[in-house]
Amino acid sequence: MKSYAQYCPIAAALDVIGERWSLLIIRELSIGPRRFSDIRKALPGLSPNLLVERLKDLESSEVITKYQNELASSRCSYMLTDKGGELLPLLQFLSNWGEQFLPKDDSNTQVSPISAIRSTLLNGINYKFLPSEGIRISLLIDGMKFKMYVRGPVPILKSGLDPKADVHLKISAQDLVKWRQGKLLIADALANGQIYLKGTKVDQFLMVFSFVHPDLKPLTLNHKSITAEQFLRPDSIKA
Repeated sequence: MKSYAQYCPIAAALDVIGERWSLLIIRELSIGPRRFSDIRKALPGLSPNLLVERLKDLESSEVITKYQNELASSRCSYMLTDKGGELLPLLQFLSNWGEQFLPKDDSNTQVSPISAIRSTLLNGINYKFLPSEGIRISLLIDGMKFKMYVRGPVPILKSGLDPKADVHLKISAQDLVKWRQGKLLIADALANGQIYLKGTKVDQFLMVFSFVHPDLKPLTLNHKSITAEQFLRPDSIKA
């Protein structure tokens, strides 16, 4: 691991997380434990040898830790330590700041579920519309399951569904990005089954994440919804 060899906290931090791919590995682990193969799949441009090197560096700095899977002793997973978890506000800030540099034309850009969430649901939150108790969201994006809680300045995102969520959403990563960009009409998407939306706080969800034009009234939308049981078993959903 290279070092800037400067007595400066910024330089010291970059010595630990400033190498290429390091922050993206931390991004992937921010939702919970991931296996080596999961990280490789999420970061296709990262070679296996370099991933091994980055993981070793982050582990030696106590940013991440490795543990054996109880159900499969031959497999291990990686997760953030408490020290690594302290980087979550930094990831949130970088996500907000980096949005301005995203390509305007993303039609040929591959969007992963986590990248879609980072560029839509974790950015530009309109807290003035957020209920005082916050919003719990259960997401099914391209087959990947997430649960999200928005209340404070740093939203909490973890893997897995939340059957008690205020909002349940099933959507593709590409459609989530298009929806936020205004390139996908919500009424049409709901009507033709591209998006499945259900919950007790759908209207607040749409306003908090700027998914509805200010001139539109969320209550006038005819939401095509599914039950919590169907959401947990997506194979039972029929368009």
